[in-house]
Amino acid sequence: MIKTSSKKNLILIFIVIVILLAVLGIVALSQKKNKTKKEIIKPLETIIIQPTKKHSASVIFLHGLGNNAKNQQNICRPLAQNFSHIKFIIPQAPTISVSMN
Repeated sequence: MIKTSSKKNLILIFIVIVILLAVLGIVALSQKKNKTKKEIIKPLETIIIQPTKKHSASVIFLHGLGNNAKNQQNICRPLAQNFSHIKFIIPQAPTISVSMN
């Protein structure tokens, strides 16, 4: 026969194992959900200034940290008037939080 203290120890070990498996299952499921969220990428706005003359070149104008495509459009519009054969493509980058510049 198994002593009562040995039974208590076995039950305690069993409970600890069940809790660990439950925690590992929850972590695995949450990581799987996060992966599916990251895989879904919404299309970002892209401003395109079409050339007024025969298209012979394209410029992809990227903005920096803290800026956006609409502000860059103010820079590219005068350039597009002077260089009417160039197509200007201004993509909007995703917004991320920054704790320090």
